[in-house]
Amino acid sequence: MPQNTPPLVSIVMPSFNQANFIAESVESVLSQSYRHLELIVVADGGSTDGTPDWLSQKSRQDPRLKWFSGPDTGPADALNKALKIVRGTLIGWLNSDDLYTPNAIQRAVDALITEPAWLMVYGHGEHIDEHGRFIEAYPTRLPSTPAEEFADRCFICQPTVFFKRSLTVLLGPLDETLKTAFDFDYWLRAFIQIPERIGFIDTAQAKSRLHAQWLCRMGASIQPTQRVLS
Repeated sequence: MPQNTPPLVSIVMPSFNQANFIAESVESVLSQSYRHLELIVVADGGSTDGTPDWLSQKSRQDPRLKWFSGPDTGPADALNKALKIVRGTLIGWLNSDDLYTPNAIQRAVDALITEPAWLMVYGHGEHIDEHGRFIEAYPTRLPSTPAEEFADRCFICQPTVFFKRSLTVLLGPLDETLKTAFDFDYWLRAFIQIPERIGFIDTAQAKSRLHAQWLCRMGASIQPTQRVLS
């Protein structure tokens, strides 16, 4: 590959009955300033909201979008299947109700090229509600934070993470026995095994959506406010 060829970035996206949000999530990927990418959507075969039909139509409009649908045992299983077929050397993982901020992929590419020893980078994230309104900043901590601090809570906002494909060789697949904390487990593994090879992007890279049931569990008292990210 010529040295001036930009690296291909693969974004993997699991989806199950997210018709209300997936169009916005997909657009936040395909509208990025960094164009040399592929988006692989894994739609659960049990989806009943018309997502496969929408994906089929959208993929004809933009061939960078690839998708497949079939049974899986959960999102970790879906993601592992997607990670096996990515073509890119750099990988991002965005859920089908979350959003990238403008230029997020370009910033990640620049960081991983500038610091070739890094295998993974992440940045600041923001919680938004079901209507896309800002709730709060994600409680992110820097890579210098000891792995033991994960005992308090996961301090990495999952959709802000980008990593080199070689990281999946070092860490192995996501733990499919975990139904909700498989991302937490993966970042903890990274902090234990390669702490010196994790970088940080000091800006908001993604918006993570909290749904009403999550807000109730959190006892959130913060009133959503509109906020524009640059």
